[in-house]
Amino acid sequence: MRQFLVTTTATLLGTAIASLTNLTPVQAVILTNQNFSSSPQLSNVATGWTNGTNTQFGGGSLESLFDGITDDFSREATFTFIGDGITSLSPNNFVGITIDLDGIYNLTSIKIANDSITMAGEEVSAMEVILNGKSNEVTRFSVDNLNDGNLQDIDDIFTNQTIAGVTSIEFRVTESERLGAFEIREFVISGDRTSESVPEPSTLLGLLAFGVIGKCLLNKRTA
Repeated sequence: MRQFLVTTTATLLGTAIASLTNLTPVQAVILTNQNFSSSPQLSNVATGWTNGTNTQFGGGSLESLFDGITDDFSREATFTFIGDGITSLSPNNFVGITIDLDGIYNLTSIKIANDSITMAGEEVSAMEVILNGKSNEVTRFSVDNLNDGNLQDIDDIFTNQTIAGVTSIEFRVTESERLGAFEIREFVISGDRTSESVPEPSTLLGLLAFGVIGKCLLNKRTA
């Protein structure tokens, strides 16, 4: 059975929704690469591991993990990471992938198209997910037993709850089914945007100063 631990006070929606009637369901937006303000980046490369695009094995780019396409089973659409077969992944020796969102989101689910293209045995087994907000970490959680042995399926990382205030996500792959490789086809992220953009601190200070000046002028005119 998959173990799932969330160290957060995020609202659980199941009980509340079940107690209400005559509700019109709202489909959460599935975010794609077009919604992100920047390209995904490797935040950490585990010792002894390398992106499969740089080896004879081939493999897709980081961008292919967030393009919203889950039914492309070609090698070019699958992100492959290759290890040396000696150094295993761990919470301290992980492959980290980060993506910035174009605003502030309430996330409702994250799923992973987690499989090898032609053989069961190269799935991600466990990962840590870190959700960041504008100025601080919102929450982090670990999930394991992601490797179910099924080809070309989509596995849940988290569902059935809402985590609010998220502006960026870091996926840390901490364990793989195969000692020397893992493959990911897509991260499917669902949520609702609450803000069009994330204001920079300088922008906030400018708006604050403008407001103070405006109030002073208004007070002078009415004095």
